[in-house]
Amino acid sequence: MEKIRFTLPRFDWHTLKYHTQDSVTVEHQHPTYAEQNLQYQQWGYNTHNTEYGQTFDVPSVVSEWCNQQFDRYTCSVIRQAPGSTLPQHTDTFYTLAKQFGVESKLCVRILIFLEPWQSGHYFEINQQPLVDWQAGDGILIPYGVPHLSGNMGSLPKYTMQLTGVKNEFKRR
Repeated sequence: MEKIRFTLPRFDWHTLKYHTQDSVTVEHQHPTYAEQNLQYQQWGYNTHNTEYGQTFDVPSVVSEWCNQQFDRYTCSVIRQAPGSTLPQHTDTFYTLAKQFGVESKLCVRILIFLEPWQSGHYFEINQQPLVDWQAGDGILIPYGVPHLSGNMGSLPKYTMQLTGVKNEFKRR
């Protein structure tokens, strides 16, 4: 698990306009996700316990910061409410690959925690649990690496997902 420390720009992620999604809906999904979401349904996950809010509409100060990390990227902020989980999955980086005409295998995601860890907030990558993070701590998620997220706490968990072309990451 590769950890990276970031100094983030100041912005209020609590007031962003989040779009509600879940991890079991099959309609309008990339085929890989559709198959994965059907599996989640068989395991007992549903639209209520996998619901989360996501927005790609980030403030300009965040976009400017992202430009300092990658030349080609997508950025979103996710709000995970108490009682919600994102079951184990692998990311396809489909949107970034399609948008910039690159192979998904050449992309990487960086999950950045926007607030310090709180009891009940959980993240796991490649079967390695992660807790006790600080605001600005990031985890590199390469193509094909399984990970999951949960919030069994009493407050929402906020993260930023910065996805870019791996060899264009400017911090290496």
